[in-house]
Amino acid sequence: MRLQEQRAWRCLRCFSTGHGLARCTSLIDRSGLCFRCGQPGHKAASCTAAPHCALCAAAGRTANHRAGGKGRFPSGDNTERNRRRKSKRRQKRRLARGALANTVIPAAAPVPESGGSSEGKGAMDVVQ
Repeated sequence: MRLQEQRAWRCLRCFSTGHGLARCTSLIDRSGLCFRCGQPGHKAASCTAAPHCALCAAAGRTANHRAGGKGRFPSGDNTERNRRRKSKRRQKRRLARGALANTVIPAAAPVPESGGSSEGKGAMDVVQ
């Protein structure tokens, strides 16, 4: 048995890496295209056409490989955008942690004991 190489997470809607279908914000929907040749009407399992990467073709790069193949280069804009997003999220978490660490929680005010004297405690007033 031979293990396959680890591949990047790939969106089934836009074919880009770094996110899944549930988090896809792309306006381009490639979900109806073959993952191997980039043409509609069939899936990669039954494809006999030459490999053609729809992502690289759209970016003007060499596309003689299937989407996600070894010849595939990550889209620079997408990769840079993901780096910026991750950096912003990390920065927000750091700021939130710092804000919590510097937050002073005031001590609760002591609760005054009821009544100042012991007079009348337990005694019943009888009205005649």
